[in-house]
Amino acid sequence: MSCSRHLIRDLLSYLMLRSVLDPMSGSGTCADVCHELGIPCTSLDLRRGPDACDPASYAQLGQHDFVWSHPPYLKMIRYNEDPRCLSNAPTLDDFLEQMRMFIRACTSAMSTKARLAMLIGGYSHQWRYLPLYALTTQIAMSEEYWPACTEIIRFQHNNSSSGKVYTSSFIPGLHETCTVFQRQR
Repeated sequence: MSCSRHLIRDLLSYLMLRSVLDPMSGSGTCADVCHELGIPCTSLDLRRGPDACDPASYAQLGQHDFVWSHPPYLKMIRYNEDPRCLSNAPTLDDFLEQMRMFIRACTSAMSTKARLAMLIGGYSHQWRYLPLYALTTQIAMSEEYWPACTEIIRFQHNNSSSGKVYTSSFIPGLHETCTVFQRQR
C-alpha cells in the first residue's frame, strides 16, 4: 500500500523536524518528501536487508527526531516470501508481537523528544474485523508511547477494492488512521 505524500509533508512541516527515519520505506515516498523539504532521511526496508523489528538494524543509525511507519496490514497484501515480513505473520498475535518489537527497536534511534507516526488501517480476515489501528495503539501505549495529538484519518480513494464486483454485501474499509506518538518518561 502506498501513502499520499501530502500527509507526510504536512506532518514534517507541522513538527519542524531535523531528521527522519523510515524503517519500512517501501516505495520511498517518505524519502522523496524529505528530499523535497531538505530534511535528512534514513530509509530502511526488509527488501534491502534490515528488519524493522530487529534492534540490530538500528545500531548504527544515530538519533532521529521522527520515525515514519506505514506497516503492512497483516495478511491484507503479501509483499514477499520473507518470514520476517509483517505481512507473513502467521497469526494476529504474531503480528502484534512483531509490532511490539518494532516499537521497541525504533526507540534506540529516537531522540528524547522524537515522535513516532504510524499509519495503519484495519481489515476483515476470516469473518473477523481486525482493528489494527486500535490494537497497535494499545501496544504503543503499553510501551510508554502516548498519542501526541489527535488521530489523523486518511480517506482512501480509488483503492483496489473500489473496482471489484462482490457476490455479497459488506462494509468497505475506506480509511486509515495515522497516530503520532511521543515517548512518556
